[in-house]
Amino acid sequence: MTRLTPGDLTESQRPAYEARDRRVLILGGPGTGKTAIALLMARRILDDEPASSVRRVLFLTFSRSATAELLRRAPDVVAGDIGARIDISTFHAFSMGMLNSFRRFAGGAVEPLTILTREEQSLGLAAPGAVTFDDIVPSALDLLRSASWLTDEYRARYKAVICDEYQDTSRASAELLEQLALDAQLVCLADADQVIFDWTDDTISRRINDYRASGANEYDLGYDSRRDPSNVIPRAASAIRRRAFADEAIAEACRTGRLRVMKHTALEDPFDVLVREVRAVLTSGAREVGIFLATNRSVNEFAERLRTEEVEHEIIGLSGAAGEAQIALATCARFVVGDAQWRDFLVALGVFVAACYRGKPPVLAVGLAQDTDALDGALIGLLDREREAFQALAGHPLEAFIDRAASFWQRLFVGRPRGLWEHGVRDLRGQVLGIRSRPLTRSVAATLTTLAQARRGVALVDDIPTIRAPVRLMNVYQVKGREMDEAFLVHLPDDADQWNPDGMLRLARVHYVSLSRARSRATIVLPAEPKPFFAPYAGLCHET
Repeated sequence: MTRLTPGDLTESQRPAYEARDRRVLILGGPGTGKTAIALLMARRILDDEPASSVRRVLFLTFSRSATAELLRRAPDVVAGDIGARIDISTFHAFSMGMLNSFRRFAGGAVEPLTILTREEQSLGLAAPGAVTFDDIVPSALDLLRSASWLTDEYRARYKAVICDEYQDTSRASAELLEQLALDAQLVCLADADQVIFDWTDDTISRRINDYRASGANEYDLGYDSRRDPSNVIPRAASAIRRRAFADEAIAEACRTGRLRVMKHTALEDPFDVLVREVRAVLTSGAREVGIFLATNRSVNEFAERLRTEEVEHEIIGLSGAAGEAQIALATCARFVVGDAQWRDFLVALGVFVAACYRGKPPVLAVGLAQDTDALDGALIGLLDREREAFQALAGHPLEAFIDRAASFWQRLFVGRPRGLWEHGVRDLRGQVLGIRSRPLTRSVAATLTTLAQARRGVALVDDIPTIRAPVRLMNVYQVKGREMDEAFLVHLPDDADQWNPDGMLRLARVHYVSLSRARSRATIVLPAEPKPFFAPYAGLCHET
C-alpha cells in the first residue's frame, strides 16, 4: 500500500474526500483506497470544525487489525490533537465498551460484560450471565434504543460516523450505525463484489440499495487499484469472479507471471508443494506471504507442518488466545492463594488450548477442560509437579510466579500454543509492572484477575499487538482488508465443493477477494483432480 495524502488524490477520489452530504456512499473495488480516503476524510471533517469544538469522528470496521495496518502506513492521520479525536474501533469492541459504560444506568448489570466464547461453547462451558459474541451488537442496539439520554450523548459526541465494509453489515450493525448518526454525517464504504459473509437476515444488494434510497449520495472510485497500480492482478481477479476464463486480463496476468496456477500430482503431498513455494518466495525477498485455505482444519494442519519445518508463521485471528492465557495464569494465581481449585486452572488451560486452534477443539483441550483422566499419564504426573511448585510460591514476589508461568508451556507441552501462551504472559507482565515485587497474596491475585479479565475482553473483540510473522495463515473468510506481497489460494483434495448456484456465487466472491489481496503475485494451488468449481482454473497458466 502506498502512502496516501490529500495532495495525492486523483480526480475520482477527491469528490469523495470532500463530500459533505449528510449520507455518503463510497463504492470501489479492492485496493482503490476507500479506507484510506475515509481516514483522510475523518481528519478533514474535524479540521472543518470550530477551534473550540470537542466533537469526534467514529470509524467502525470489522477488522481492527486491517485498519491498524493501514494506520501504520499513514501515522499522520491520527497524529496530534485532531488525530486523537478519531475513534477507530470494531463494531464489537465499540458495542462492548458502550454496554460496560452505560448499561448499569439503564437497569442493567454493574459488572463488566462476560463473553461466552465459541471455545467455551464447544467445551460445554458457560459462565452465568455470559453474552455470546453474536449478541454483543444487538445488545448495544437495544440499550441505545431504550435510553434516549444515551442517544443524546452520542449525538453530541460525534460529528461523523464512518463504516468500513458496509456490505458486510448485519441488520443490527446497520441499524446501530443509523442510531449513532442521527445527528451526524454517515459515510459508508462498500463493494458488493467483496461480500464474503452470508447474513440470513437480509440480502447484500438490498442493504446497499436501501442506503441509497435513504438519500445517500454516491461516489464511485471504480476499480483502479493502489495495491497493484498496474491493475494486472485486480483485472484478472475480476475476470475469475465472473468465471470469464478466456478473458484477456487473465492471459496477461499469466504471461507476466503475476498469476500462477500450480497443479501438483496425485502422488505429491500438497503441503510439500506449499512449503517449497513458501521457502522460495521468502528467499526471493517477499516480506508478507499470505496462505489462504478453505477450512480451519487445513489451517491448523499446515501450521503444524510449518512448525516442524521451522518456518516462522502465525495464524491470523487468534489474538483471543493471548487473553485466555492471561485468564489461565490469573486462575493459577488464585489457586496459589487458596481462592480457586487446581481443577479451575486446568479448565481455563483447556479453554486457552481450544482458542489456539480454529474449529473443533483438539483432544488436549477437551481432556483439560472435561476429563483429565483421558490425558496421558506422563502429562498428569507433570501437571501434579507443577501444582506443587506453584503452591510453594504463595507469599513469594509476584515476579517469581510470573517467571514460572512464562516457562510453563515449554516444560509440559510442544506445539503451536507455546508462542501464544508466552505472548499472553509477556503482555500481562507489562500490565503488572507496579506490583511485580509485591508478595503473591489474595489481594494481588485479585488484581491480577481483574487485569486478565479486562485484557481478555479486549482480545476477544480486538487485537493484542504483537510482532507480525512473515508467513500468515488464515481461512478464506479472514482475508478482508489485508494485503500481501505473495498470496497463495490453496484448494486441497478433500475441500468441499458447493456445486450449486448459491455456493458458486459465494465461492466466486471469496476467491475474488482472496486473489485481490496480492501486491506482487497470486498463486492458485490445485490438486491433481480439482473439484468442478476449480476445474476451469486448471486450464489457465499451468505449472506442475
